[in-house]
Amino acid sequence: MFIALERLIHHVKDRLDTGEQSAGPLAIFTGVSLDLFSDGVMIGRRTRLLMAASFALPVLIGAALGYLALRQAPEIVTLSVLAATGGVLTCVVLEEMVTQAHEGPTSSYGPLLLTAGFGLFALISVYVTI
Repeated sequence: MFIALERLIHHVKDRLDTGEQSAGPLAIFTGVSLDLFSDGVMIGRRTRLLMAASFALPVLIGAALGYLALRQAPEIVTLSVLAATGGVLTCVVLEEMVTQAHEGPTSSYGPLLLTAGFGLFALISVYVTI
């Protein structure tokens, strides 16, 4: 299934001929779309439909701000915005994980191992190139 989806993404990217080398943005869009689709199939309620439709607002606001504020900004500014966004998303994920992790018995090594895991991931992503 994944291979077929990857081929479809590359086919659509080639047909759109956006000039980008990477299919990353289209892959992210496809992933979010599949997530929303599966939620809709499983839940199928009116509230879920309204919530999914409301995702258009932050996307449009973000695209407008990015275009107006970052299109001619130095690369360090763009990368700083990306880093800040990544930090906020990491905090959201950690808050959810930590909250659920403390529902049962906990270990004092948990936070240390979690931090070490993120550090190891950062090292691998920086020093290993394909």
